[in-house]
Amino acid sequence: MRFSASLDDAARTRLARANGGERLGRLYGRSGVERLKVAAGQELAVAARLGRAMGVEWAEPDWQLVAGSWPAALAGLSGARGSESRADRAVDLVDPLGRG
Repeated sequence: MRFSASLDDAARTRLARANGGERLGRLYGRSGVERLKVAAGQELAVAARLGRAMGVEWAEPDWQLVAGSWPAALAGLSGARGSESRADRAVDLVDPLGRG
């Protein structure tokens, strides 16, 4: 997520807490992107609330893929068992080293 540059540090902390998040810090570099900790199962709801809040430029959940458990959004991409699926090819497209 990224807060508006007009918010000071205290306002950012209050806004995150009011919407169910705890600030974990900024990513390195100049992106201004911050990580929040939220309660398990509340990722989508917190991101949606923050995304609508004044003082927030954008907010989205952090998706984590675990081997053998494709998220529902990718379920329609899977091919027949034992063959290369479209999802596998999609992973190859985003990983230039061909891992995955």
